Amino acid sequence: MSDVINVNELEQVAGGIANPDEELYITKQGDTLWGIAQERHTTVNALFERNKREIKEWVHKMLKKTLPNESDYMNYLWIGEKLYVPKKR
Repeated sequence: MSDVINVNELEQVAGGIANPDEELYITKQGDTLWGIAQERHTTVNALFERNKREIKEWVHKMLKKTLPNESDYMNYLWIGEKLYVPKKR
């Protein structure tokens, strides 16, 4: 038995993801909402709406400020953010 638990297994232990068509994605260097949206066959707006809380929390934590327009938050991602994304097709 392995002592390692991957993130998706951890989500299952914690109650699972509400939508079975989604999976947890942890951002890495170079990620953008546009790039993730293209890879997952969705839109930037759909990704942002689904993950708005996480994205805004990271912006506030990293920039220590609130942005003037909600759409401005779409321009920021940091390594390690946990986003819910459509499963790859």
